[in-house]
Amino acid sequence: MIDKDEGKLTFADRKEHIIREATELFYRNGYDNTPIRELSRAVELSVAGIYYFFKDKEDILFTILKQSSDDLCDAIKNALIEDDDPVTNIRRLIGNLLRHAIQHKYQLAILNREDNRLNAEQRKIIEDKRRDAYNLIKSELSKLQKRGAMRTAHLSTAAFTIFSVTTWFVKWYNPEGPLAIDDIADEMADGLFHGILR
Repeated sequence: MIDKDEGKLTFADRKEHIIREATELFYRNGYDNTPIRELSRAVELSVAGIYYFFKDKEDILFTILKQSSDDLCDAIKNALIEDDDPVTNIRRLIGNLLRHAIQHKYQLAILNREDNRLNAEQRKIIEDKRRDAYNLIKSELSKLQKRGAMRTAHLSTAAFTIFSVTTWFVKWYNPEGPLAIDDIADEMADGLFHGILR
């Protein structure tokens, strides 16, 4: 958003621009193969200008992964409506996770490839966020288990299955293909429920 009084990008917009460009570069080139000077050219700032917004290159990587993890938790929370049936919530959840995976395709690839570049404290924050997301799914599944509606006693396996298939589907999904996200979500949910529900 342009600050109309000064005709310049706001601090938040400039920072977001750096994050977007860094995400694309880290995805395309890899973290180690993306010199900070290449990022500075892409965002039309000096290296010192980038370090005005971020402590170092690792901080940029952490910010990318933290934002993606926060968005993941939000996508899950937005699917789980307290008064709705757990089956409805899980169906909605699968759709939200598929959309999240498409919108964060680059971030997910970077996470899988570059998380070892984070320091121990940063890695713990990301791992805790991912664990929170996993536990939200597991908690919703436990509602079905309490009803006696689940065939399996292993909530962890069911939660991990939802998490993994909705994350990795971007490897084969073709947005130009015949299947819309909602169609894929319905088929995934049908397959899941066929396997875990009585």
